Amino acid sequence: MNLLAGVVCLLSVVYGQRIVNRSYKRSIYFTGAIVREEHFIEVEVADATSKPASGMPEDLVTELHQNWFPNYVFVVPKAQANKLATWEASLVKNLMESDVKPLQITEITSEVATCQKYGYRCLNIVLPMEGQLNRNFLFAVSVSFSDQLEVKPKIQKDMSLPVRLLYRSESLEPVSVYESESTQTVLALTKKAKSLKLKCPIGRKPEKLNDVALSMGMKGFYCSGRSNGPLEFYFESKESIMMRITKLERKMTHLPWSNEIQVTDSFEYVHEGPKQPESPSFSRFDYAQVLQKKYGNLDGLQIVPRVFLVVPKSARTLQFRDEVGINWNEQERNSVDDQTDIVQIQLRSPLLGGMSVSFDFHYTIDADSLIKPSSRGLLQADLISSRRFW
Repeated sequence: MNLLAGVVCLLSVVYGQRIVNRSYKRSIYFTGAIVREEHFIEVEVADATSKPASGMPEDLVTELHQNWFPNYVFVVPKAQANKLATWEASLVKNLMESDVKPLQITEITSEVATCQKYGYRCLNIVLPMEGQLNRNFLFAVSVSFSDQLEVKPKIQKDMSLPVRLLYRSESLEPVSVYESESTQTVLALTKKAKSLKLKCPIGRKPEKLNDVALSMGMKGFYCSGRSNGPLEFYFESKESIMMRITKLERKMTHLPWSNEIQVTDSFEYVHEGPKQPESPSFSRFDYAQVLQKKYGNLDGLQIVPRVFLVVPKSARTLQFRDEVGINWNEQERNSVDDQTDIVQIQLRSPLLGGMSVSFDFHYTIDADSLIKPSSRGLLQADLISSRRFW
């Protein structure tokens, strides 16, 4: 922490300043296998009359306030800690505007003894408040979680049917170490998905949200009332393909005779969707052909016939090699922006629930565009984006 933060922290202890959540809206988006949450939080530095959030460990609240005030610490509860995949934060003017300013957000779990003690993940967000009383800030925290959805049932005879998914949460209310004056949790589905059952905490009633309160193409649900407790949400979706990358390695080799960089990405994809009944005579290739004849294409079905990979615009000599050997299936390449392309590659046979595929993806780029000499006589290489699209 810098000197200013330390001085403000000391003053906060003397005069009793605290951060208060004036409003807290948590939106949970179920648009794929990864669950994404958007937290819109309006905060204020209040006087000593405010209290820490009820239900949170007092020693955790005290340590975060004394050591990290006036920064805001976003807490990920123990049940989600190991599933946290990505996070980012931004300052916004209001919920209806798209004008945002990125905020510095870093994980401080290893530096907070009480976070480790209770199994939490703690993310430190630097807000431009500088301990000023009665000044409000609205900011957003976007986090994503893997392995949050359960497939019900595990065995499904017809992959053309929408997959049934279950989402569980130990708490309906957003978790925060700061007092929250008003909170709301919204569950958002795409228009094509179907809500089956929303089980709210005792004393709360399932309700449908007005469509104008969500992004275009989404519909929302919430639990009216004030009580807190566990939440269960069942829904059907053809769009939530349960694909997961279990392995991703990158190897970069300098080829001096051609002054090129050969990039090799090694993947392992696992389809964790509904499994097919086990049968010695079952052929996923024949099954996919039957579905394609029946529906015209495989889009929207719980079947993965292709993968999408992102490459630099200058990439050439693209080669896709799986367990059998080089895959000579046709590659479709489309431009994303001035720097990147998406390459679409057909798998040898489509992936169904419970199946996996391993492959290497090779391509070359000019070394001069990536490697530059440094002042210390070393070669510096910029990282290549590893973004992937399903």
